[in-house]
Amino acid sequence: MNEFQHAPIEADQIRLLRLRRGKPSKYMRCELQPAVIGSSECPRYTAMSYCWGDPTATRVILLNGKRHKVTESVHDLLNSLLSKSIGWIWIDAICINQNDNDEKSLQIGAMGRIYTNARRVRVWLGNEADGSHFAMAFLKILRAELPHFINSPSVLNAHSLSIFIQQRLSAPARDAKWRALARLLQRPWFHRMWTIQEAVLSADKLLFHCGKREIPFFDIWDVFCLLQGANAIGLLLPEIQDPFDAQAPPQAFLQITLIVGLQYEVTYQNTEYVDSFGLEEAILHCSRALATNPRDHVYGVYGIVSDATDEELKADYGAPVEEIYVKTTKYLISRNKSLRLLSDSGIYAPSRLDVPSWVPNYNIRRESTRLGFEFYTASGTRSPEMRWDTTTNHLTASGLNLDDICSSSSQNLPLTAKITTEDIRVWYEAAQLLLSTYNSSAEHDTKISTEALWTTLMTGRFVNKDTYEKVGPDYGVAFDAFHQYITRRDDFEGLYLHEWDTEDPIKKPLMAIFKKALEFYTVAVKSWLGRKIVATKKGTLAFVPLGTEVGDQIGIILGARTPFVLRQGENGSEFEGKFRLVGECYVYGLMHGEGLELGHVQDIVIY
Repeated sequence: MNEFQHAPIEADQIRLLRLRRGKPSKYMRCELQPAVIGSSECPRYTAMSYCWGDPTATRVILLNGKRHKVTESVHDLLNSLLSKSIGWIWIDAICINQNDNDEKSLQIGAMGRIYTNARRVRVWLGNEADGSHFAMAFLKILRAELPHFINSPSVLNAHSLSIFIQQRLSAPARDAKWRALARLLQRPWFHRMWTIQEAVLSADKLLFHCGKREIPFFDIWDVFCLLQGANAIGLLLPEIQDPFDAQAPPQAFLQITLIVGLQYEVTYQNTEYVDSFGLEEAILHCSRALATNPRDHVYGVYGIVSDATDEELKADYGAPVEEIYVKTTKYLISRNKSLRLLSDSGIYAPSRLDVPSWVPNYNIRRESTRLGFEFYTASGTRSPEMRWDTTTNHLTASGLNLDDICSSSSQNLPLTAKITTEDIRVWYEAAQLLLSTYNSSAEHDTKISTEALWTTLMTGRFVNKDTYEKVGPDYGVAFDAFHQYITRRDDFEGLYLHEWDTEDPIKKPLMAIFKKALEFYTVAVKSWLGRKIVATKKGTLAFVPLGTEVGDQIGIILGARTPFVLRQGENGSEFEGKFRLVGECYVYGLMHGEGLELGHVQDIVIY
């Protein structure tokens, strides 16, 4: 039997697939035909959103009577649709000729129209497994029952919610239903790059499908909102044991939240609600998602932005990844007159592509939260002044070299799923050791204050409703409580969350310290992952990427919101007098234009 070969299609065409029913046979039989998207002759179709799965695990289907290999995941998806009267479908693995880079590039440009013109979009999470049928049913129960808790007079916290779910839902924390739900939310769809765009373009007609069970997208979103409103998103991570264990929300929560936020941005862009939303914003928002092809960290958002139509940005799957990243970064910085992309740049990533240090590795997840998007004004009101060497791709920017790093802590909180209270204690004591060692050294005339330490640990800001504000003395009091809790762990050993309102004469003052410590910790900890404290020759503290070394410099680049750690090229090499960008940083006392008075503006060449 012959192998199927995709016939060429016109630029305004797509292909649609239909499952053919009939007598049972060895292979699933399908029909593939071209259609002009959006035309009156185009059949109504359902678009699929799914993950390809292992490319080496394949099954054979019959496509227009000829053999065609698909992944196990695609085969399972098609098999799940056999019992449904679904009609025509669009599924990229089959409907796009994956062996033709030119066609793939053209179809990427049509992705927005493909999903917006679909009558429905189905998310395929996979076959029933690991209690997924319980998880899907439990999601529906939570959607129905949690509003009763949110609207009750109870204090909204994890303890009161645990009582509610045990009494009303018979599902205490760490119950099998929660564990099944946690496993469901770890499925690959919630981690992938392409699924973001697909969902953003179709959230109002999106249906999640796992095994034989289905649930609308916004039912899942409502459950997440209700759990977050009760300060109980941690219930989706049943292994939490200690209230000071820092655990990132599940990726599914982050992905769904991102999808809803992006849908709002896309819907209301260029209105009184959203100033603008373009390629730069989309790339940065989606930077934590995964993609098999590193090009898709750029091309995977083209369908949700309106400014990716420039010929210079045309999707080209035949171009080297490095060339795409350099060209995209240079284009966006030049067009937007913005240096925000430098917040994602630097040499600290463990598996960087061979690109200049001012170019983000879009295919690598950040180790830390970004600093340089808003609030800070390290370069005052100065605009970027820059140019590129077209031969070397070196970036020359106007800026100031202000200080040198003279000592570094041994802190290391990597971006992992779980960080324990003991990890926090070790990390914090490393910061205290740096401070005491620096202040006791005869080499330093300037002493670093405790205020400098706690302000730096908070990166000088906190969120009040939807905006950042400068930290004030109240957080100094909260820091003192945090210091007591971390350094007197044995005294707090017998304290539990259910004793939040205890009147016990011994436990009550300890609980008061613990509550105050939480005020500091819950704000500050978000900035700790992937950073460490260093001290500078001029006697200040900085919060820097983990890859920072003693001898690196602190610099300000005009037009950027934060200072940066810069590493000078080796003397005698072609890079002498030039710098690599290690990454953005927080520097105590230099975040709001103060540094402009401490040096002179010069050319900084970044390679």
